Amino acid sequence: RGYLGLTLRGTVDGSGGVLVMASERGGPGERAGIRAGDVIFAFDGEEVATPAGLVLLLTRAEVGVEVPIEVLRDGRQVLLQVEVGRRPR
Repeated sequence: RGYLGLTLRGTVDGSGGVLVMASERGGPGERAGIRAGDVIFAFDGEEVATPAGLVLLLTRAEVGVEVPIEVLRDGRQVLLQVEVGRRPR
């Protein structure tokens, strides 16, 4: 299944999206430019409301394919491209 190498949690204010707590060094998320403090609100065009929702979208994503991921960073929307990695065993 797909892997981004991120530590996630739901947003504190319940506004939706997923707060990135940490990005694994050298992982797919870090390589795409995803940073701690970013709030992921869309993955491959699908809205992300919870960490479990993002994991579900990742299970459907093809490993090795580059997909758009939309984050909120410092109050502005940023569009990044992330190559879905393979979950380590």
